[in-house]
Amino acid sequence: MNICILSSDKFFADGLTQTAENYSISVVGATGSGIMGLKLIEQTNPDCTIIDNALEDIDVLEVLRKINALGYRTKLITVSSINNQNIIQKCIDLGCDYYLTKPTTTDTIIERVQDVCGFVEPIPERLYVQPAGLSSNDVGETRKISVEERITNIFIAIGVPPHIRGYQYLREGIKITIENPSIINQITKKLYPSIGETFDTSASKVERSIRHAIQSTWSRGKIENINNVFGLKIYTGGEKPTNGEFIALIADKLLLEDL
Repeated sequence: MNICILSSDKFFADGLTQTAENYSISVVGATGSGIMGLKLIEQTNPDCTIIDNALEDIDVLEVLRKINALGYRTKLITVSSINNQNIIQKCIDLGCDYYLTKPTTTDTIIERVQDVCGFVEPIPERLYVQPAGLSSNDVGETRKISVEERITNIFIAIGVPPHIRGYQYLREGIKITIENPSIINQITKKLYPSIGETFDTSASKVERSIRHAIQSTWSRGKIENINNVFGLKIYTGGEKPTNGEFIALIADKLLLEDL
């Protein structure tokens, strides 16, 4: 997937570019000029174009009119500080696929890019099956790789943001818990310090980062995906697990799949 960014706000454009890269989305061009933006769209044929209302020359409506008139085939997302129903409706009528009002986050914008481009997050199936004909040494290494892939697939499905520190800390905590399930009962004394040692940070920073990752996951509102992954409707939008509950839930799921 690739996108084009039209914004004269360099801080906004740079931040959105970094977030897009975190989601493995390529930014094929960025400009603060609406006129140059039209040339970029023609040259790069992006899957989606994000148009900020901060443009140097022509306004958002004019950009949309020209894109519509020229027949460029790109999904369109407008990000604007104007929260006016008449303007919003005009943008929609001119082919805008999604209208976001400021303030918003770059993560939200990229999620809307995925939405309008038809990106579907996979729900992980049983991901580890021991291949026939492997030696005992091969099995151990294959299982290690498989666990990492399975954790990643679960994180993708439920929407754990990949660009924050808590993502890596959660992954490590789940791996440690799979190897030593009883450690979850000593999360403060043993699990957080073990994760901190791996990443050369403190146990308190590990705890805060994991808590932030869980809060960010739940704020994305993908509760149906979360319940689908675990096979039960165990959470609603207003509920979220503790750090220990979340780690134990995923570790238990992966351990049960290997039985």
